[in-house]
Amino acid sequence: MTFLHKHVSADDHVLIPGCGLSLLGEQMAADGYKSLLAVDYSETCIQTMQARGAQEHQNNVTYSLMDVTALQLEVTGQLHGCYCGQSHLGLLDELRRLAGPSQKHADGVCTCP
Repeated sequence: MTFLHKHVSADDHVLIPGCGLSLLGEQMAADGYKSLLAVDYSETCIQTMQARGAQEHQNNVTYSLMDVTALQLEVTGQLHGCYCGQSHLGLLDELRRLAGPSQKHADGVCTCP
């Protein structure tokens, strides 16, 4: 998590695309991140993580059913993304689209193999 602390502030809005059953959102919340959106296209994964989040009383992680190549988000200000897994060009294109023409790139996009 030290890597993230260097590049993403705990006050930033953080997108965790393709979250699956990853504990990254929970770990980031425990580390003080306040606004986390974890998305996945698997309804089973999202339902499982929502139930787990409710059990853990986590209010700062939102789990949402969404395709990472067609995100249904309104982005204002700076966009931060964190993607763990294999590179996904569709996701990177989508993050660039969300960042909009006012930003040359989606700041803080991290790809971890």
